[in-house]
Amino acid sequence: MSTTVVDRATELLEMIEGKWMTQAIGVAAELGIADLVAAGKRDAAALATASGCDVDAIERLLRALVALGVCTREPDHSYTLTPMGTLLTDDAPASLRSWAIWSARYHWPTWGKLIDSVRTGESARVLLGGTNDYGHLDRDAAAARTFNRGLGGLSYIVGSELARMYDFSAVRCVMDVGGGEGHLLAALLEKHSHLRGILFDRDHALDTALPLDRSERRAGDFFEQIPAGADAYVMKSILHNWDDEHCARILDRCRAAMGAQGRLLLVERVLPDTLRGEASERPLARSDLNMLVGFSGRERSLQAFGRLVSGCGLAVKACQPLAFGFSLIETG
Repeated sequence: MSTTVVDRATELLEMIEGKWMTQAIGVAAELGIADLVAAGKRDAAALATASGCDVDAIERLLRALVALGVCTREPDHSYTLTPMGTLLTDDAPASLRSWAIWSARYHWPTWGKLIDSVRTGESARVLLGGTNDYGHLDRDAAAARTFNRGLGGLSYIVGSELARMYDFSAVRCVMDVGGGEGHLLAALLEKHSHLRGILFDRDHALDTALPLDRSERRAGDFFEQIPAGADAYVMKSILHNWDDEHCARILDRCRAAMGAQGRLLLVERVLPDTLRGEASERPLARSDLNMLVGFSGRERSLQAFGRLVSGCGLAVKACQPLAFGFSLIETG
């Protein structure tokens, strides 16, 4: 068999077996391995005792984490965190620990229904008897906490990029619509000391929101009403959750709150017109399927976003890339 075929098979097998990475990192996150290592428990025996696990099994998990670049094994058989591994500690500003737990535990079953979602066009949540909304988080405090904290680490990194790239000099008050625990808003306030912030979301998110200076919290439902009073309204990863009809309702509520001089900044993944099989496109494709199986939502092209915002009297003015495949879509 040719070397080319073997190379292609090797690459494809790595993708087919990708589940091991999600689970290894998710289990390590749920056991708090990164925090235990950071606290000085650095060999397998100490980590097994602290986490209540089998010593041999912990050693095998640690070997997997070394292979993934999360930690390193020292000559004395102890383990230390790599810079990437520190992102799995609970108190890192850009912590991805909760997102790893969410992906490996809470969201794992829905991906097993992808084939049913592809056949029917319905989300796994609907197929399992639920609804395409966040009501399940209102009923499960532990899941809500994990979800909101998980999004927080991602949002803080994206928010830092947004704070660096966008000119907020003429903005005095910014509202993060559907902002979860406020990590994106925190990044904006840290970078721009003149800003005041409003964090708007459902109660389950605000209950565990960050204590932010120069900010206030407002609870509500963006399908019903979005509060007025901000110069700029930021919506990250909101529209991709919903079909066009629901997006139109959200945008109408936002347009009513903004008034004539307000700004709407959308932070979303933007699909190119044509995918070329490049590695940079994988986060977009993954997220699009994630929205199919999770919410019956979708990622959209820039033209599709243009059509959405035109329905509430706005137009796309510019689009700039951020982190994780996200883009800033400026409207006006």
